Amino acid sequence: MPEIPTIILMTKWQAPGRGKTRLAKNIGIENTFLIQKKLIKHSLSVLNLVSDNKEATIKIAVSGIGEKKCKKIQREYQFAKITRQGPGNLGVKIKRELEKNRIGNHAYKSKRKCFTTIFIGTDLPDLTHLDLQIALHKLKSHDMVIGPSTDGGYWLIGFSSNYLSNFLIWPFCGINWGENNVFSSTIKKAKENKVNFFILNFKNDIDNINDLKPWVN
Repeated sequence: MPEIPTIILMTKWQAPGRGKTRLAKNIGIENTFLIQKKLIKHSLSVLNLVSDNKEATIKIAVSGIGEKKCKKIQREYQFAKITRQGPGNLGVKIKRELEKNRIGNHAYKSKRKCFTTIFIGTDLPDLTHLDLQIALHKLKSHDMVIGPSTDGGYWLIGFSSNYLSNFLIWPFCGINWGENNVFSSTIKKAKENKVNFFILNFKNDIDNINDLKPWVN
């Protein structure tokens, strides 16, 4: 049976006053909420193309809601599986989602398999279907792909099935998540762990009012 990669959309539950506090200080809570809704709608529309073309399985990992709400959202977005991110920083959450994706004999970690997996966020108004196709293609010959963002973080990170089936220790622990050197720290850790990686194009996350300028006529 051929491998079907997984793309996981990492997001917070969208509601007025939740997230993007820096942007809300400039344009207000309601306007910020409207932008959040448009961003996640755009992300889902791109993922719909991937799902329709059977290029990957789509999952949504949400923070800020309970199990009952997860099931309600899953009924709303029928193409995707909805899970809760759980506590911890981004590195912990990514590792947790990778563990959820593992299949096989759970009694023997060496025999468990994890298909190629990509993580993206929802703050990307210029995310395209082609971006995800390139990332999936590069993971056929690289252990990891990563897309740097202009704020010092990254907008995408993905791992090949071959790499995920062999790693025993999460290689990117010890990173100061939320700082402006997350991308450079991740690359440093990857080199230290001899991870074969490919760097995608830069993209700009929407975090504050200045980030909106390229998207406003």
